[in-house]
Amino acid sequence: MYGAEGCSHCQNQKKEFGKSFEYIDYVECPENEFECKNAGVTGYPTWSIDGTNYPGTQTFARLSELSGCPLPS
Repeated sequence: MYGAEGCSHCQNQKKEFGKSFEYIDYVECPENEFECKNAGVTGYPTWSIDGTNYPGTQTFARLSELSGCPLPS
């Protein structure tokens, strides 16, 4: 996930994951501007899954569908 500390949507996504967010590859864009521009990030949050960007807040169901990672039962 690409994001920014000052982005309320990014902070809400992080909170949804709780402690599990540590398993998410996260890039803080204001500190890594070049990396984010090269990745085609134009807004926050942006999820990058298998080389495709998905801008905006995503639900667990949508992230599960996009990544192939099943939701816990």
